[in-house]
Amino acid sequence: MAEPGEGLPEEVLALIFRHLSLRDRAAAARVCRAWAAAATCSAVWHDTKISCECELEGMLPPYLSACLDHIHNLRLEFEPSRKPSRRAAIELLMVLAGRAPGLRGLRLECRGEKPLFDAGRDVLEAVH
Repeated sequence: MAEPGEGLPEEVLALIFRHLSLRDRAAAARVCRAWAAAATCSAVWHDTKISCECELEGMLPPYLSACLDHIHNLRLEFEPSRKPSRRAAIELLMVLAGRAPGLRGLRLECRGEKPLFDAGRDVLEAVH
């Protein structure tokens, strides 16, 4: 019996997966082998948005580490007033600095009710 995702070409799955959140991409990759291959293809990761508030706090997902080389434009959201969010942003930026030769654009977005002016300084230092 064929797996559920084998009916759709990888290119079609990649077009769909590129619009999913990081967490949803990970869930899709666990459905079947065809979806796992599509979820890690470079077209899915070219333009990526990651939210440190709900997706990365406390850990860098293993599947993300394998896909960092494919990221060209990253939009990284974090909440400067929350230490776990800042820590996740710093961890990701440090990994990107050493592993993402194709990164062309980086957009840092501070979220939260009252972002502190220098609460994100440690995040900016990770970029240097």
